[in-house]
Amino acid sequence: MPTRYVSSTRVLRPGEAEAVEVPTARALPGAVLGFVRRHWAGFIFLGFALLIWGYGQLAPDLPPEPPEQIQSRRAAQLDQAKAQAAATARQRALCNQQTICTKFATARQECATAGNYKNCVDIKMGKDAIDLYPCMNDGRVWSEPADMQNRFQCFIQSIQ
Repeated sequence: MPTRYVSSTRVLRPGEAEAVEVPTARALPGAVLGFVRRHWAGFIFLGFALLIWGYGQLAPDLPPEPPEQIQSRRAAQLDQAKAQAAATARQRALCNQQTICTKFATARQECATAGNYKNCVDIKMGKDAIDLYPCMNDGRVWSEPADMQNRFQCFIQSIQ
């Protein structure tokens, strides 16, 4: 017997039983899809949780590293840290030289009409007057290297 569907506005006659909606095989996928549509975020979270759990279950337990391998890995990390520190120190020195050269260009323009040019530049540059050798008149570093950073990169590096 086919399932009868009764709406809430229909009035039942005396002796007539209320029909109960029984999900059929055709209605079940729609109900499941509707549930999934309403709770999609939970299913995504559940899927990721299952993936992480499954990876943890399938990953083999690794044997402990031998002491020689641990020492060699630590030595390599130390060498890499020293190289990174040297590169950072070089970049800081280049940025400092770029700042001094920019300051020199401004001082040079301001001291152009001074009676004693060298004295004026020494006063305006202060303690940085010693480092003026690699500076050009326009404020650039003389024969600047290919890895010279621009002013924005130097600013970002100075605040780190």
